[in-house]
Amino acid sequence: MQSNQTSINLIRRHGADFIALFLAILGFLASALVTRQVFEGVPHIEDEIAYVWQAKVLVYLAYWIGAILFGPRYYYEGIYSLTLISAAGIAWLAGWPTSQASPFIRRSGWGKLRPLLVILVAGILVGINLAVYLPIRLNTMDSLYGISSSDQAPFTAISAQALTPALVIVHTDHWMEYGALLDLEDPQLTTPFIFAWGSNPSTDAAVASQFPDRAIYHYYPDRSSEMYKEPLPSP
Repeated sequence: MQSNQTSINLIRRHGADFIALFLAILGFLASALVTRQVFEGVPHIEDEIAYVWQAKVLVYLAYWIGAILFGPRYYYEGIYSLTLISAAGIAWLAGWPTSQASPFIRRSGWGKLRPLLVILVAGILVGINLAVYLPIRLNTMDSLYGISSSDQAPFTAISAQALTPALVIVHTDHWMEYGALLDLEDPQLTTPFIFAWGSNPSTDAAVASQFPDRAIYHYYPDRSSEMYKEPLPSP
């Protein structure tokens, strides 16, 4: 009895995870089926295109990490493979030719409804994703980690441009306040403002010495929106 109750509690707590796992396995098997039916007949293309997605999924099983926020970003390089598999699967289900050697079959009667039904179902699924699922996912990223464009206001103001070129040492215990400003600099460090995460006086001074042509300012996002020429004493 206790074992049954434990199983029920497990399903209630992780029901969404089990559904996601089931859908992932189902999608993996479906992609394998499409690969076998469509791409196996084309020499070498199954290795270069069709199996890329499956290979990345299998390899990353050894490095599983939750992807609730940004989705399967670790599979990004295999998206082209999944896209082609999806297109091939739609064509296969609709009864369209999937290779140059496949003849186009003109259907009659109820057979004409097959491609229309496939297009209708695919369109509904894409529409649900665009109208329902995607907005929900995007809304979770709004002001994520407390980061928003307002964090950059002290450096985008017209009055702040008179202080440039400048190196701004950001004094904060959390990376979010520092990371919110990185959008204002480029990798070549040629922008009016560049930023460094404050560490300790000796390290900050060593970093500042690498930019003799820039003014040095200290910024404390948790304490003030102003910039200071000298570091403030610890509170």
